[in-house]
Amino acid sequence: MKKVIKSVFQIIESFFPHHCYLCDSENLLPVCEKCYTSLPDLKIQSIQKAREIDIYFQSLFTALPYSKPIQTLLHEIKFKNRKKLLEYILSQLLFEFPEKYDLVTFVPISLQRFSERGFNQAQVIASKISKDLGIPIKSLLRKKNIKKQSQKNKKERFESLLYPPFQMKRKNKVKDSKILLVDDILTTGATLAGCAKVLKTFGAEVTGFALIHADLLE
Repeated sequence: MKKVIKSVFQIIESFFPHHCYLCDSENLLPVCEKCYTSLPDLKIQSIQKAREIDIYFQSLFTALPYSKPIQTLLHEIKFKNRKKLLEYILSQLLFEFPEKYDLVTFVPISLQRFSERGFNQAQVIASKISKDLGIPIKSLLRKKNIKKQSQKNKKERFESLLYPPFQMKRKNKVKDSKILLVDDILTTGATLAGCAKVLKTFGAEVTGFALIHADLLE
């Protein structure tokens, strides 16, 4: 029996740390109650100022500002492979949109990045949205193996919209479908727009959503 109990605690410890990722205080959950209440509320809002990419979307939404606490959590998730941390944060949120969609999809990452990280954070977010909205989720796009967007300057990112680094997977039919396209963070918007451009080429109506938006969009 003691061995069984020990195994249970080992499983719990493998999922959650004994400290808060934000203040480092002792805590069973990834974010302590005090720090969690300091996080901004989830508020789905329309982006009206990203004119360079407006043409690729029916609508464009985001939710959380890129504040210091959010930056810390995002760094843990993306660069320390904390999938459980992302899932915990998403479990505290309820996604609602003013529009109806046929399906939800997500911005793909390269096979190398997926192998390194073990998950695609945009896919994890899209899965939660799919559950909340009661609509199917489908992997529609794949990423070509070229220079990462994070290594490009703003001009290079928008130039890449002429030849998006994404392509449609075979046998995916999206003509006349209303699709919610999901990413984790919106900075220039070039990545999300590149995916939207491909989907529009195949006849889809695309709404973009990024969980986090950078200050430059304010």
